Amino acid sequence: MEAIDRGWSELEFEGLDLGDGRLEKRLMKVAEQLSSKLQSPIYDAAGDWASAKGAYRLFDNEKVSAEKIIEPHLTQTLSRIAKEEVVLAIQDTTFLTFSEGKKVKGLGPIGDSKTSAEGLILHHTLAVSESNLPLGLLTRKVWGRDGFSQQTEKERWRTPIENKESYRWIEALRETHRLVPQSTKVVTVCDREADIYEFLQEASLFNAQILIRASANRNLNDSGEQRFFERLKTLPVVGSIELSLPRHEKRDTKAILDVRLGSITFAPPERPGKSRLTPLTFFGILVTEPNPRDPKNPLEWKLITNVPTASFEDAVQRIVWYRLRWQIEVLHRILKTGCDVEGCLLESKDRIIRYLALFSVIAWRIFWLTHIARVEPNAPALSVVSKRELEVIRTFSRRVPENKKKLNTAKEVILAVAMLGGFLNRKNDGRPGPTPIWRGWQLVQQLAINLDRKEAKRVFGSCG
Repeated sequence: MEAIDRGWSELEFEGLDLGDGRLEKRLMKVAEQLSSKLQSPIYDAAGDWASAKGAYRLFDNEKVSAEKIIEPHLTQTLSRIAKEEVVLAIQDTTFLTFSEGKKVKGLGPIGDSKTSAEGLILHHTLAVSESNLPLGLLTRKVWGRDGFSQQTEKERWRTPIENKESYRWIEALRETHRLVPQSTKVVTVCDREADIYEFLQEASLFNAQILIRASANRNLNDSGEQRFFERLKTLPVVGSIELSLPRHEKRDTKAILDVRLGSITFAPPERPGKSRLTPLTFFGILVTEPNPRDPKNPLEWKLITNVPTASFEDAVQRIVWYRLRWQIEVLHRILKTGCDVEGCLLESKDRIIRYLALFSVIAWRIFWLTHIARVEPNAPALSVVSKRELEVIRTFSRRVPENKKKLNTAKEVILAVAMLGGFLNRKNDGRPGPTPIWRGWQLVQQLAINLDRKEAKRVFGSCG
């Protein structure tokens, strides 16, 4: 863990190259300002009109591309990845609506053809350690649709994958494979939308390890009429596990699950011009709930992986990996709800894309704060916050009866931040989630930016 003696943005954006030192300083200042008022418009977060005008000019400047904004964060992400033996590269897509009540140039339709909503589509790859620490963003793609496809189902079947939106899964897989050093084992984890035969084929072509949840009941490459889902149910039960399942803003629940495991060889689909598609052998894992908590909605995961999985212990590890896929949904919730990026008032697609690049890093930072106290609870406080931030937290935490510690460790600091954000820290409350942490983080940032120690004491003293 590296001590943070500067503001978090100076460390995370170290090496930023916009070709203009003033622009670089401006971007780091704007990052600090926006992270101090996550759900506020730019003019409010900036504090005064001159700073707001500078922020608007920043997002309007063609020199400040989204790629250049994200590049130093990617460098830091790869540095964190290099320290891990196994990294999960979790892909997912989220839809952002910006058109409500205002005109924004360059957006595309969101949802289905029956709605008039417009926005952008954002696809991320998030690197996560086996210990559940979000290491940073590896890939990102943002685009707006030109319109809804008028193709028939047969025409879509014949359309090359390169001309479909679903090609984003393959692009991110390639980019991940290119970026991550060979010394680190990286496993790409995706939900059912990535269950595309070309994606499976691509992973096999350059030996990229993947773990996805199946959605297609594929034909098998052996005789008989049995298909993939039916074959999974005939595989032997290799064991049972108790697994903690994540729930939105609630305590995890535990379930007893049966695990079936076996080798599966898929037959390639018959598509015009797709002669390169070949039979593929994967390991199939079926996870079922023999005594479901909700009989109407029993848990069932059909998993596909090319990571060698020969034993029950191997299968359990793959299941634990897949469980971590939930993390990217939490990141996107922080981005959309905690940071309220859909409330952005910028009026062009290019400006919004730059804004999203910066806020993606801010959202990751908040997510990292949530987990660092769990993964490395005894890490020094200054490996999590700067000296100025720690000073502000200590000043205020003394006024909270439940927290009288000196705040020397990551766990103590993040708990204090969460309590600033409304976390009650009662006996049965468990660990704080992202919501109280992003609320507390805003307050800490506002005070760290705008107040010296004397002024902070004066403000806190007035709180009674």
